[in-house]
Amino acid sequence: YVAVFLFLPHAAESEADPRNLRVFATWSAALLLAGSWLLVPPSWLAAWLCLASLAAAVSGVRLSRVALQVHGLVYLLAAFVASGLPVFVFSALAGALHAAPAWSVFLVTACAVVCYAVAKPFPTERLGQRILRLLPALLAVCAIAALLVQGLFALGIAADAYHIAFIRSIVTCALALALAFSGSRWQRLELNWIAYTTLVFVAAKLLFEDLRHGHLAFIAASIFVFAVTLIAVPRLARMGQHGNATRL
Repeated sequence: YVAVFLFLPHAAESEADPRNLRVFATWSAALLLAGSWLLVPPSWLAAWLCLASLAAAVSGVRLSRVALQVHGLVYLLAAFVASGLPVFVFSALAGALHAAPAWSVFLVTACAVVCYAVAKPFPTERLGQRILRLLPALLAVCAIAALLVQGLFALGIAADAYHIAFIRSIVTCALALALAFSGSRWQRLELNWIAYTTLVFVAAKLLFEDLRHGHLAFIAASIFVFAVTLIAVPRLARMGQHGNATRL
């Protein structure tokens, strides 16, 4: 990494230099990732990958190197898998609730939040560049939603099937509202995308979970909360557009 990003960018200009930079940078990331998976103890693998992700993300922003930011995203995805977060998120939001999450789950969640926070918008953004912020934000939202659901039931709330379905609806709708407001407030379009995606998830959950478990009062409450959220999210998302138009 030191050789690639300190020496190759200052080499004599030629058509081969950008290609060499991409090739050696990709090998650096691949070797570090493979070596980490083979040599780092499983209990510390998620923490190590989080450290690598933060180092790459912060360095990429400070040095204006998109390749390093991409590597930070790759390490974050690897840490997400190594920590067991996919299983934890699925069990908390769609499956059977498990025991308290491991410490690595909290660590990866915090890492995703920090990686998203340090990523700055590009002056003229393309879709691929926006994905560098979209994926960390999506991972952080999924993990936070799962932790909120798990935390509410850890407080002693009854864990009947219709209770679980209703709590999941409340948490996901609240996150959709928070995402739409934050995306509008700080001009982060990717947060609005995630808010709309969350609405799609809640609609599917109402069909396949809430209605199936069949407790009329909780079904009605979930539908009411979803309807209010469905109305509020587009309005919150448009607030930022109106603010931009006013300033222009």
